[in-house]
Amino acid sequence: MHCEISPDDPFVLWSFPLDEFTEADPLWGTKALAVQWGHTPDGVGVHTVVGSPRAAGSYRVDEAVRSSGPELYPDVLARLTTYLIGQRRLGVTRPLVDIRQVEEAIAARPLSAHERAISLLEHIAERSTVLGRRVNIAKRVEVALAWAEALEVKEVDYLIRYLAGRGLLEPGSQRAACSVSVDGYTALADRRNATDGEQAFVAMWFDDTTDEAYISGIKPGVEDAGYRARRVDESENIGKIDDLIIAEIRRSRFVVADFTQGSDGNRGSVYYEAGFALGADVPVIFTSHEDSVEDLAFDTRQYAHIVWSEPAELRTKLAHRIEAIIGHGPHRSAPAERQLEAKPPRPLDSREIAWIRDIDDDDVSVES
Repeated sequence: MHCEISPDDPFVLWSFPLDEFTEADPLWGTKALAVQWGHTPDGVGVHTVVGSPRAAGSYRVDEAVRSSGPELYPDVLARLTTYLIGQRRLGVTRPLVDIRQVEEAIAARPLSAHERAISLLEHIAERSTVLGRRVNIAKRVEVALAWAEALEVKEVDYLIRYLAGRGLLEPGSQRAACSVSVDGYTALADRRNATDGEQAFVAMWFDDTTDEAYISGIKPGVEDAGYRARRVDESENIGKIDDLIIAEIRRSRFVVADFTQGSDGNRGSVYYEAGFALGADVPVIFTSHEDSVEDLAFDTRQYAHIVWSEPAELRTKLAHRIEAIIGHGPHRSAPAERQLEAKPPRPLDSREIAWIRDIDDDDVSVES
């Protein structure tokens, strides 16, 4: 027996009746609640808060994206939704979608099947208000689509069967009614404990000639994207260096691997650390000084490298690549021109305030 979702199954998206959602999500075109929220400091642009089941919550969107949203490809919209979910998990209540973020979503890699399944598992766990209680995914299938970076309901069904097959979900007798298993909660806890969402591990050649690349390029580039850079030589741990490197990679959100080398050949440790990270499903961002590009090993040439000549160039390119592939980190400050006025142009009514502040408060769990 496995959980199954049929596109024909009736479902209720929210506690609000659908006829109260009179606006269209500017990205997905589905029903949403839109509230004008504020102007940019220069008074030229307007940001709108959109409460959308298909975006799994609320977000802000500027007018340029609002007008061009329907022209975006569905897979880009799915990656944008993944970005929104990730930002909310980092504490950003209403992430902003602007033209730059759309461009980053176009360049971003899609989640792997396993990453999509684990994201869906986290969603089910969040909706399980009581341990062991079954959650009817069909009641909020659009939210499940968002968390799973999926475009079709059958993809969610497949991921549920994938999770059940690995023992991470327990299927019930009702269609699409599942509960997170003990192994599922254990897997989620291990994942959260193992990863520091703020840290980026840096693998590079430790040499006087590359110090400036780290100090003025990699480190500030990582920080510009909202994360903390970590090199193993900065650790106070006096244990075995190889064990420390592996531990730091495992707990990092991603790895920056710079393959710049000297006249004595490539740095084997950087190749090892990048390979270990990839094997552990930790994203790797590849960089190299332009003078070392021709000397890259054949097995890494297939990856897109940031090729740089000066640390300042590396800083800018790295920050943009991180935001495109990983998303903004928890310490990223929005530029002044993106910030909203503190006071909205009109007061929100009680229904709008309740919906925006606690978008997932209603209990939609189903006992089997």
